[in-house]
Amino acid sequence: QAVQLLKKGFYLSFGEYYPDETMQIVPDERLFLETDDSLLDIEDILCQAAGAWVEVEALCEVIRRNIQNVFFKA
Repeated sequence: QAVQLLKKGFYLSFGEYYPDETMQIVPDERLFLETDDSLLDIEDILCQAAGAWVEVEALCEVIRRNIQNVFFKA
């Protein structure tokens, strides 16, 4: 399902619960994180999402860039 949505230009947002393999197929420029269905803070979700395959700071920069590009594009 994620692949189909990405092919149609969607951005995907992940919260506390998601399959790791799904997040790994999402290109950096289409990735968001959220706290909608969680009691965790966004920092906790960020650390969880970064996991063992990416530095937290690098993932934070990806999310920051995507927010800027989508919501604050001039």
